[in-house]
Amino acid sequence: MNVNAESFRQHLARATLAQLYVIASDEPLLAGEAADQLRATARDAGYLERESQTVARANTFDWAGAFGGLKSMSL
Repeated sequence: MNVNAESFRQHLARATLAQLYVIASDEPLLAGEAADQLRATARDAGYLERESQTVARANTFDWAGAFGGLKSMSL
């Protein structure tokens, strides 16, 4: 699902949090604000753990390691 920056806060307020969010933007400030909103919403919902991956260049990123983290079960 694509959600633009203007409606992201409303999405977080009315929707159950998804298992994975990918935040992408040409504007680093907007991406940072969206990540802050997501973290605050998750914290308010009782989530205590998070994993963050930053991709600067897709061809040099360790995709196997990132997907491996998704497969591991958390206590």
